[in-house]
Amino acid sequence: MTIENIVRHLHSLGETVAGTDTERKVAETIKAYFDSLKCGSSARYIRVPVAVWIDHEAYIEVGGEVFHGLSLPQTLGGEVEARLYTLGCDPLEAWCWNNERVKGSIVVVEAPKDVSEIATAYLFAVEAGAEAIVFYDPWPNRLRRIVVTGRWDFCTRCSAPAPIPAIYLSREDGLRLAKFAGVKARLVSRVSLKDGIGYIVETLLSPKKVSGGEWEVIISAHHDHWLDGANDNLAGVATLVAIGELLCRSEEDFGPGIIRLVSFTAEEFGSPHLAAWYWAYGSTYYVSELENSGLLDKVVANLNLDVIGYGKPRVHLTLELEKLVKWAASRANLNIEVVVGDNVYTDSYSFSSRGIPVASMINLEDYMEYYHTNLDTPDRLDYHLLSKIAEMVSEAARKLASRGFEVLDFVGAVYKMYDYADSIGAPLPLKRSLYRLLREVAKAVDAKLYPHLVKTFRKLNSLVYAPCFDGDYRFATGSFEVSKLFPWLAILEDKKKLQKAVKALEEGDCKEALKIVEDIGWSRPLPGKEELLASLLPSAAGVRLVELLKACRIEEAMKILRVALERAKHVIRLATIEASKIIDSVYYELIAVRVGKQS
Repeated sequence: MTIENIVRHLHSLGETVAGTDTERKVAETIKAYFDSLKCGSSARYIRVPVAVWIDHEAYIEVGGEVFHGLSLPQTLGGEVEARLYTLGCDPLEAWCWNNERVKGSIVVVEAPKDVSEIATAYLFAVEAGAEAIVFYDPWPNRLRRIVVTGRWDFCTRCSAPAPIPAIYLSREDGLRLAKFAGVKARLVSRVSLKDGIGYIVETLLSPKKVSGGEWEVIISAHHDHWLDGANDNLAGVATLVAIGELLCRSEEDFGPGIIRLVSFTAEEFGSPHLAAWYWAYGSTYYVSELENSGLLDKVVANLNLDVIGYGKPRVHLTLELEKLVKWAASRANLNIEVVVGDNVYTDSYSFSSRGIPVASMINLEDYMEYYHTNLDTPDRLDYHLLSKIAEMVSEAARKLASRGFEVLDFVGAVYKMYDYADSIGAPLPLKRSLYRLLREVAKAVDAKLYPHLVKTFRKLNSLVYAPCFDGDYRFATGSFEVSKLFPWLAILEDKKKLQKAVKALEEGDCKEALKIVEDIGWSRPLPGKEELLASLLPSAAGVRLVELLKACRIEEAMKILRVALERAKHVIRLATIEASKIIDSVYYELIAVRVGKQS
C-alpha cells in the first residue's frame, strides 16, 4: 500500500460528513487498512452520537438566471424572496453593516481571504436584519464549505443554530450575481439536520517480543471532511496507515508500551449541542471515554496529523515533546517548523486541554486557498513529504512506546517556561516559583518519579497553555491560539504599551498614541470556558479612549491612561499570585512524594 493509493481510494468515496452512509463506508475502508497491519489487533469501531447535517440543494434565481452553490453548515436552510444588496465594503468591519438596505435583503458579499472569518461576517448579517447571505470566494473557480454558528462566543455545550440561510458561490457566479443589486431574487437552501451515529476507528499495535500495556501512545487523524478533503484530512489518515506499516515491519521491537492508531469522526462538525465550538467533537468524546475507563492516565502523548500534505511542515507542541520531535525530524531528514503551544483547531487539543503532551502536525497557513474546497484534491499533495512525516512520527512513537514517560523532557520544559517568564519581565515571585520548581523537577527526574511528574505536569500545563482570544469577539477578528505561554501575563505587555501611549500623548502625538492603544487587549476571553482574563483597559474604556484620541482630546485621554496605569500594579499582582499558587502546589506535591520515597 502506498500513501497516494490510500488517499485516492478514500477520496473516491466522496464528501464524508459525520453520521452519514458515506462515513460508514469510509470507516469500513479504514478498518480494513488497519486490519491488514501485521502487528495490530482487530480494529474496532467506537460509536459516537452526532448531529448529521446534509446539504440537499442550494441555488438563487434572479433575472431569468439560476446560480447553483452550496449551503453552509450549520444553517437550517429555507426559502427567501427579497431584493439583492451587494455589500461594497469590508464585511469584517461592524460599521459596514450599518445600512438600512441590509435589513430584509439577501446580502451578496465577497468572502474574507481568511475564510474562517466567514462566521464573523455571517453574524454581522444576522444582527443587521438580513434575510439571507450569499458569499462568493476570493479565489477563482472553486466552491467551499465553512461552518457558521448563531453565537459570538465559542461555548462548547450551548445550542445556537445559525438562524438565516447562507449560500456559497464560486467567484465567477458571485460577481455576476452582484450585478443584480436591487433586483428581487429567490434563494433556496434545502438542508436536513438529524441525530445519527459517527464512527471512530481504532487499532492497537502491540510489541512483538513482550506483552505491552504499561503506557500508551496515541497517533491520530480524522477522516470526516467537507467536499474533496484530500489534504483535510485523507492525507492524515493515509499517513496514519503508513506509520502503522513502518512500525509493524521494523525489526526493532518497540517495547512495553502500546501504540493506538485512531481515526476520528466529527472533527469538522457533529456536536449534538450544535456548539459554537463545533470542531473536534469526536476526539473530545473519545478522550472522555478514556478518562471514564481510567485509561487516560496511561497516555504518554498524542501525535496528531491534520492538513499535512502541502507546504512547510509545522509541528505545534507542548514543551515536554520538543526535544523528541526535533530528534525524530532529524532522523527522517525532515526540516520542520516548531510552534510552542497546541493548535486548538484540531483533535490534539482534546488531549492537551486535559494536560496530555501533544505534537500536532497541521499547516493551514499554506493551504487556505484550497481549505474546505472542491479543489482539495489528491493531485495537490506532496507524497514525498507525507512519507517523510510517516518516518518522523514512527520514530517518535517507537521511542515513546519503548521508554514511556521518561522520554518526556520535564526539566527542559520548566527551564523554557522560566526563560519565557524572565524574557517578558514577569514579577519576581513568579520567577522564584518557577526556579524552585525547576530544581525540584530535576531531582524528581533523577529519582525516576515519572508517574508523579506526569500527574503534576498535567496540572501545570493547564496554567501554562490556554487558548486566548486577544480582543472583543465583535471588534477584533482573528483566530485564537496557544502561541504564548502564561496568557495571564499578557497584561505585562499591555502595561508597557500604556506607558508608550502616555509618552506619545505627552509629546502631543495623538496618532501614535491611537495606534498603540488599538493594539492593546481590551478583552481577553478564554474560548470554550468564556472566562475573561484581567485587562488594564476594559472594552468600554478602550472604545471611549479611541474616540478621544481620534478627536485628539489629550487631557481626557490622559486621565483614562493614568488610571489604567495606576491599576496595573494591583492587577498584575493578582495575576501573579494566582499563577504562583498553582506552580507552588506542583512544587510541594513533588517534594512530598520525593521525601516520602526517600524516608
